[in-house]
Amino acid sequence: MGVGVVARNVNGACMAWVSRRVVRPGDGEMAEAVALREAVQLATRKGWRSVIFEGDCANLIKKLCAPGRDFSSIEPIIVDIHVLASQFLACCFSLVKRSGNVLPHSFA
Repeated sequence: MGVGVVARNVNGACMAWVSRRVVRPGDGEMAEAVALREAVQLATRKGWRSVIFEGDCANLIKKLCAPGRDFSSIEPIIVDIHVLASQFLACCFSLVKRSGNVLPHSFA
């Protein structure tokens, strides 16, 4: 299985992308969490300071925006994402419809 990430600017133009193979990603939520961590790592490498991360997994976005710990199997990835995201001046996690997330899924 693979994960795909597409980075766009405010006008929707593609700025960068990542596609990776993932060994034993677990369930769909785990794969989405791994993809989001890849997105945060990409933004960090690029030196972007204000970012909005979009995903179509409502449960994952809810966990990322909730205060406190998450005791699910993806907690270590959520912690990684929060640590990396703390480096940005502005960072937001936003839910989008699956139809708005077609391009990253095609890379996966």
